[in-house]
Amino acid sequence: MRTGAWEVEAGGRSFRFKPLKVRERMRLAEQLADERAKQAATDAKLVGMSVSQSAEHVADERRKAMGAQQILLDCYTIKGALRVLAESCGGEDAIAYADAVEPAQLTGTALEALGIDLEERAKESSQGNG
Repeated sequence: MRTGAWEVEAGGRSFRFKPLKVRERMRLAEQLADERAKQAATDAKLVGMSVSQSAEHVADERRKAMGAQQILLDCYTIKGALRVLAESCGGEDAIAYADAVEPAQLTGTALEALGIDLEERAKESSQGNG
């Protein structure tokens, strides 16, 4: 797990990332939950749910999105990885980095910013522990 900032060379540039603190992770989870709740409200309206059904659906989607693993899973989307990297290195640099790398590397860097040690996980997988 990274404990300090690190640099990645891509597209002829050097990008500096920092691991996210708990407060930053919580803010990202809130953003994801808000996004999912808005989508749930739109979906509920489109399918004609009653007000009470809609409220229940929105609350359920918000609750699910606040789960710790959801921000990790969101890194497997370009939008989710960019959300994390914008917090880690800044919005413009995150976009420039995304333009310079393949989606898998974008995901990997976002997971590292969240404290996931990809090299350690790969070792555990190769040893049959993961």
